[in-house]
Amino acid sequence: MKKIIKIVFINIVIFAIILTVLNFIINKNTEKIFNLIGKHNNIFLHIDYSKLSLNKEITEKFTGKTIESSEENFKKFCGEPRDIFGENYNNNPIIILGCSYTYGHGLKTEETFPYLLAELTKRPVYNFSSCGADGLSSLAKMKSYNEGQPIKNADYVIYLYMADHISRYMDINLIYNNYNIIFSSSKNKFITKITDIPVIKLILSYYQLNKILTSGKYPDNYTRYFTNSENYLKKVILSMRNEISNEYPNAKIIIIVYNEKVTDLWGILKTKFDSELLYSDVWEELKEEPGLTVVKTKDITGFLFDKDYKLKEDIADWHPNAKAWEVFTPKFAKEYIK
Repeated sequence: MKKIIKIVFINIVIFAIILTVLNFIINKNTEKIFNLIGKHNNIFLHIDYSKLSLNKEITEKFTGKTIESSEENFKKFCGEPRDIFGENYNNNPIIILGCSYTYGHGLKTEETFPYLLAELTKRPVYNFSSCGADGLSSLAKMKSYNEGQPIKNADYVIYLYMADHISRYMDINLIYNNYNIIFSSSKNKFITKITDIPVIKLILSYYQLNKILTSGKYPDNYTRYFTNSENYLKKVILSMRNEISNEYPNAKIIIIVYNEKVTDLWGILKTKFDSELLYSDVWEELKEEPGLTVVKTKDITGFLFDKDYKLKEDIADWHPNAKAWEVFTPKFAKEYIK
């Protein structure tokens, strides 16, 4: 019996050492590991995109400038702090989650959606959007802000979904950092702690990403990928709803789907996928979920935000221009903000 106990103890010690070493390696080389996974777990390995065709009604040819990525350009278009508007108003606040669209890339502050919404509703508007962000990362920004200066009694939390967000949600880095929010429905603290161990969380995150890319039985790989992605997006949106409801039980949660003509910029697979997901049935399914209101910009304005509603001269001129928000915001505020 003593011999068995000794063997078990030695195995436990060896396992603990291996786990500690692996966790150390992951923590010290996280970015390299994520890059490696991204390189070898790419959707282009699973789909023959040469056979895909675009729906010309919801896509357009990109004719903008050559994209230049630099610190100077980032500061020019995304560097100005835009966290709160209308802070002197006394009504309960509105919280905005999103990316460069709601941040107002390329626009003056007074031309942005959060600013116009504050002016129209006479409510303080907290804008946790930032360039290159998404719903989950801006939600994390909101939580971090609340740790220092809690926003009290928010009446509305608004998240704007644009075409590229689904690609951001399928980044292994985001899945890893939000694993328990997206996938763990267990309230068991022990299970949560187990899935927070870096090596275990990395394995589970890789498994979830790979499941989106490869699992299911459909007529072709693109249909399989699209259907899996619809299901995953629904899971992400519902996990956001749950997190927001925990923070603000009485707040109305509004998802704005920014319907637009998607520019043919990143290649046929991504263009087709992003544009078709904007018109997916998943949004109708989410409308039926408790605690969620889903609003499509096209339903409010009656038209697609095509080139007339995008920036004319910019390194990223697919972004909505001042006219787009000038048309959309008053109609949205009148119908959805009481």
